[in-house]
Amino acid sequence: METLVVEAPSHTPTPVDRVVAAVDELPPLPTVMSRLLLVVADADHTLQDITAVVRLDTSLAAATLRLANSARYRPASGDVESLEKAVQVLGEKLLVQLVLVRAAGVLRPRALSGYGYGAEGYWKRSVRTAIASADLAERCGVPSGLAWASGLMIDIGKMVLGQFLESLVHEVLSVADGRFGGAFDAAERHVVGIDHAELGWHLARKWGIPEPIAQAVRSHHHPGGHPDHQRLLYVVHVADAVAAMSCPEPGVDGMRYPLDPQWTRFVPLGERELQEALLRVEAGIVEAEKMMRI
Repeated sequence: METLVVEAPSHTPTPVDRVVAAVDELPPLPTVMSRLLLVVADADHTLQDITAVVRLDTSLAAATLRLANSARYRPASGDVESLEKAVQVLGEKLLVQLVLVRAAGVLRPRALSGYGYGAEGYWKRSVRTAIASADLAERCGVPSGLAWASGLMIDIGKMVLGQFLESLVHEVLSVADGRFGGAFDAAERHVVGIDHAELGWHLARKWGIPEPIAQAVRSHHHPGGHPDHQRLLYVVHVADAVAAMSCPEPGVDGMRYPLDPQWTRFVPLGERELQEALLRVEAGIVEAEKMMRI
């Protein structure tokens, strides 16, 4: 059984047990979201399995039909009148995105000032990581639905740790620059006793998130040395950096997470491919915002 890894905090007013206990104050994931995460983490799942999840929520099923009949996706053969046909028209990546952007209200905190996010800042940053993850997954042999879901979830620990960093963020930044070459997660561990990735893994276990996604949460800054799901871990690792580069509100930690030196072995991304990926993330954000309104 895996155990939560913590360090003795340097700042005694914020003991680790208070931080970890705050995980239990978050509400559970919506049923539709929990079911979808279980489906995409199953290597043998089918589109029919995703259809069954969509059927759990009538408003989501209606949104799926509306999206399939929108100008961008409506087939030349005419109106899409059944949910089964809508699922075939949209495909897995779009369906996963639609379900998660509409069902993931728990992932939309008002603000996380400890990380420098205003209203919607954390959510928009997470969606960018999800879009970049799915984009990179397609060239790396990783299922796009699993990558999208993992990218959306990797920073869930910030929703808890952010409230404790409000009074400590300047110390964390100073420690990051003075002792750890700018690495924000190392400074989190030094000052608070735990970093957002480890705390996010604890939250993922509480929520019953499947192992591949939970491991992506825990290891997205340090994907090496984890043979299970390694390609997925490197995909979200690089996607996190792509999202930080593209985000107008990257947070105080921004690009303060060094890329693993082995990342190019798993994610072939040259300068040209990087620029193209950044453009696709921007286009994906526009599409995700439309899905929220459809």
